Amino acid sequence: MPEQGEQAFMRHGTVVAVEDDPLLRLDVSCELRQSGYDVIEFESADDAVVSLQDPGLVVRAVVTDVNIPGQHDGVALADHIRHHRRGTPVIFTTGAPDRVREQGRPHPDERMLPKPCAAQDIVAELHGLGVAPTAAS
Repeated sequence: MPEQGEQAFMRHGTVVAVEDDPLLRLDVSCELRQSGYDVIEFESADDAVVSLQDPGLVVRAVVTDVNIPGQHDGVALADHIRHHRRGTPVIFTTGAPDRVREQGRPHPDERMLPKPCAAQDIVAELHGLGVAPTAAS
């Protein structure tokens, strides 16, 4: 059951931000919000997978770290999205871009930004993927 603040995400769509480092997650989420996006944050891909099973949650894009502790890493999260939310763009942020490339990534609806990357770069990638800010939709 979503919290009251999450109800807006369910109506208008949101960008899902998955990052285990709380400071990086805060930086990315703040920049996305300042750029006009609705954002829901997760510390782990496992938590994101659970929430993404809610058919009422409208997701416009996912930004995820690749190396995240838990059963699912960022690549496994992208696989889940590819199978259950086809067409949802995914942006990987990673300190190990070769690991992602070795797995045949990124796919056409995916982008990869090597860490460290500026939060503004993520916003630029969202624009490049055609994901406009919520205020503009």
